[in-house]
Amino acid sequence: MNDIKINIEDLKSQTLIIGNYFQCLEEKKALSLISEFTNDLYNFYSELINVNIQEIDNKILLSLNSCFNGIIEGIKNEDYICLGDIFIYRLLPIINEVENIFSQLV
Repeated sequence: MNDIKINIEDLKSQTLIIGNYFQCLEEKKALSLISEFTNDLYNFYSELINVNIQEIDNKILLSLNSCFNGIIEGIKNEDYICLGDIFIYRLLPIINEVENIFSQLV
């Protein structure tokens, strides 16, 4: 469970950095970070699936999956403003929600 907490902090930081790069039209910087970020996000997703916590429900997992799909579509379409919005307004709130769930468990 401590690994997930560390991952949450890293993901929040990475999400803000990448989202801000996209929103500031610095897509080359953002795209250079995407590969590592998506691996970290996938590992986070996998950990959430394996953790047995009732509050981590299908809604959270489906929302993360939707963000994955949105990121892929945004990259394919080179829609960098949309990508910034996904990172800041969709993905970050999900990560914050998971962080709140874990903080209540401790």
